[in-house]
Amino acid sequence: MKLMSLAWRLGMVVAGLGSTVARATPEPHPTRANRFIETIDGIRLEYSPGQEALLQPIAERCVAWNREWAAQVARDAKASPAPLPLSARDLRIDRAAVLQQIAATIGLEAPTDLQGRCYDAMLEHYEMLEGVQRGMGVVLAELAQAREVAIWKKGELTRRLESGEKITGYTWNPKTGEGDYSFGFSFNQEPSPEQKAVAEKAARQRLDHSFNYKVGADGIATFSATFNFKPGQPTPPPSPTTGDIRWPGLAAGAIAKMAQPGNYCLPVVLSEEDAGRTPDEIAGMLVAQLKGFAEAAGEPARYRDGTLAFGVLHEATEAGIVERYIGSADRRWLCEGAANFVAWKIARDRAGAEFAPQVYNLDGQLAQYVALQPRINLRKWLAVEHTREADRDTPLTKAHYAFATRAVFALVQENGEDALPQILREVGRTPRAKVTMKTVAKAYQKVTGRRLEDLITAAEKNPLPPAPPGAAPAPPTVAPKP
Repeated sequence: MKLMSLAWRLGMVVAGLGSTVARATPEPHPTRANRFIETIDGIRLEYSPGQEALLQPIAERCVAWNREWAAQVARDAKASPAPLPLSARDLRIDRAAVLQQIAATIGLEAPTDLQGRCYDAMLEHYEMLEGVQRGMGVVLAELAQAREVAIWKKGELTRRLESGEKITGYTWNPKTGEGDYSFGFSFNQEPSPEQKAVAEKAARQRLDHSFNYKVGADGIATFSATFNFKPGQPTPPPSPTTGDIRWPGLAAGAIAKMAQPGNYCLPVVLSEEDAGRTPDEIAGMLVAQLKGFAEAAGEPARYRDGTLAFGVLHEATEAGIVERYIGSADRRWLCEGAANFVAWKIARDRAGAEFAPQVYNLDGQLAQYVALQPRINLRKWLAVEHTREADRDTPLTKAHYAFATRAVFALVQENGEDALPQILREVGRTPRAKVTMKTVAKAYQKVTGRRLEDLITAAEKNPLPPAPPGAAPAPPTVAPKP
């Protein structure tokens, strides 16, 4: 992905280009005819004859901005803000606490080894993408410093490109009559070899349950992988506690390329159509561009992705339920619904009610699949390993996720948040190999005094409230047990 692209057909404008300022013997450009290079106070300027009046103002403004930006970077480095809740870095640093909260919410005294492995496998993907974002921030901070400036008249630049001259960073489309500029480097967000190896290893291991490894933009899993469980098998070593897996290398490579003369030149493309600006105004516009890079450099530090956080929380939850409580073919509505609820609950507790719907939005999911409500049958929704491949990613399957979660939210709303771990602990009194949904129904009635059949039927059949046209779905609410 390009870090920055500038459409120079709408580029900067200048007036008074006839005025000149005498300069000490400029150097001819080594490869471009009738172009010159001059360095002023460390700023390397490339220009054509007649543009000398711009050099000193641009250099002075850039030097002043570089000092200002360096001071800001130093202040930010000392601040060391805490990671955003549910960012990849937060989930890594607080790994033990998050896993313990997941365990407690499903009635376990402590998280299992399998839960830890699922958590780490999902978090590695999240850390990779967050690392790319952090690398972009580092590079943008470098871009915000002025090193080289290339000053062009639009007409001259266009003629050179149309004639086939190669100028680093610039492209010209003769069909549209438009030009473009890019800084000539990108971040590749493809999975790393290490990540691919994790996914391939997981996919090769088949047991009696599956866990989603990748989550789509709608919060529904689209790819399944299984994790082999052996009692006592240790959790793999965690990634660095900072969560920064790839960005140092990515950033270092881009910055090294920027340091090579000619690879990173801020473009000042001057249009003859609007010739009313002074050299100082042009210099100010260039500094405004640098300030834009500086502002963008801070955005990656605020990056977090609710969908990726959901994957980490959901899979670690489901792993614990399946491993410790139930592995029967009829388990799916309970496991998926509970895992979605726990992901939402932890997001609410750690990141607040405003962010929780970005992790899981029950109302939004139900609204998306309301047309499929007549076909929902949670009792016959089979576990992944008992599902035909053709049925694993259908709209009906996705709809079942939403209505299963509706059932678990209703369970909590009717009986309080403590009811879910109490019911699961009651289920845990029966050996896992003998547990089916009948066992869950008995545990549910013992803890709540209600029938599980009624809960499931209500989740499947109760009408959904209509959402106002264009309204954002409201986050689900959970009432405490009276």
